[in-house]
Amino acid sequence: MRAIKTKFTIVIFLFLLPIILCHTILAQEEKEKKGKIEQFEKELEEDNSDSTISNDNQEGGSVLSNLLGEILFDPKVLLYLFIGSSDNEDTFLGLNFWNSYFSDFPYQSRNVGLYASPEIANKRFSMKLFGNYFYNSTDLQGFDFRARICPLPFLGAALDFTELNEDLGATQDNIQIYNIFLNYYRGRSQHLALWWGLGAKGIAGDKTRHAFAINIGTEIYPIKPISFHFNYNIGLMNDNAVGELLLHLNFHIQRSIVFVGYHRYSVGTAILDGAIGGIGIYL
Repeated sequence: MRAIKTKFTIVIFLFLLPIILCHTILAQEEKEKKGKIEQFEKELEEDNSDSTISNDNQEGGSVLSNLLGEILFDPKVLLYLFIGSSDNEDTFLGLNFWNSYFSDFPYQSRNVGLYASPEIANKRFSMKLFGNYFYNSTDLQGFDFRARICPLPFLGAALDFTELNEDLGATQDNIQIYNIFLNYYRGRSQHLALWWGLGAKGIAGDKTRHAFAINIGTEIYPIKPISFHFNYNIGLMNDNAVGELLLHLNFHIQRSIVFVGYHRYSVGTAILDGAIGGIGIYL
């Protein structure tokens, strides 16, 4: 009888052993699982000041400094970048530089985007608010909120906030990324807006980091009711370039916008990207 019980115990143990081992392994993997947000922040912590990458960055920075030097000390280049060409100082991309105005919203007049001539519009202030859902996977999702405030047709402020949340099973991870830029709108035509600017980028996760950043973007209005939006900004944190790419396909319905697109953050080899979809409004 005792021998039967012993054999029965051994059989039960051998049956349960794989289950126990699998549970232990899975629990350990779950505990040690590293998410994309954690990898992104780890790349931010990498100090490349003494590496070959840093040397490349320094060489690139030297080229950029030389280029900026040439721009800042060349009156003709400055004139073209900020006002117009020396041959025609008042026009750029088809609209009078000093006499471009805002429409109340894109395509208020047929096939005319946000900027319009004085014969069509006379608004000098524009404000746009929009937000969207961010989807990378069932584990990594988030949202964006953005504001564009232009007190003058050639000058605007960009305010951005993104929060991403990642489900790691036993734990949660999240990160907030925010930007503030002062943009100069160099191209202001009926079918195109073109801007660049300076500002700051911040990232709040396990630590809070800030960096100086530069920004460039465009929005193209080919035909009612669609427009294509492109924006890219980059900041340097701990000798690591943090890039942000934003692409929109916009559908304009009076003052409202419905859009889909792609949003990507990158630093080193780490990437946080996803499909986006949202709505916006012109005030």
